[in-house]
Amino acid sequence: MATPRGAEAVRGNRREFTRTMWDTWSPGAWYTPDDFDEAARAFDNPDWADVVLHSYRHRWGYAEGDAAYRADTALLTPAPVLTVPTLVLHGGADACNQPATSEGKEACFQGGHARRVLDGVGHFPQREAPQAVADAILAFCAKTGA
Repeated sequence: MATPRGAEAVRGNRREFTRTMWDTWSPGAWYTPDDFDEAARAFDNPDWADVVLHSYRHRWGYAEGDAAYRADTALLTPAPVLTVPTLVLHGGADACNQPATSEGKEACFQGGHARRVLDGVGHFPQREAPQAVADAILAFCAKTGA
């Protein structure tokens, strides 16, 4: 997505591009054609491609952030230690952000922290395993009083 060819793929083949991401970032058969079609309506938004491209380019360091948020960015750089209870849910089969990327982050949290890896779940836990996500959140809130 950082190259003109990548941008062309995102802009010109929104649904095909996104379906490829859904299919490669998560184990197969987690969504129905109707589920995809419902989500894909958002891809028709005229700003969708620009927002998606900028989001990834900024994340990877290929684009500047919005100047309107410069002061906020300065407050968050480096990232502060979080002092509120925090639950990290990570798909164990996430092929976009490997589960190892959320390991060993305990020093980033002081207000109570838990990390749960959801086996067999990919990049979209809230869509792929909504009951497991809800159960994990409710259990965490009950344990921490959050």
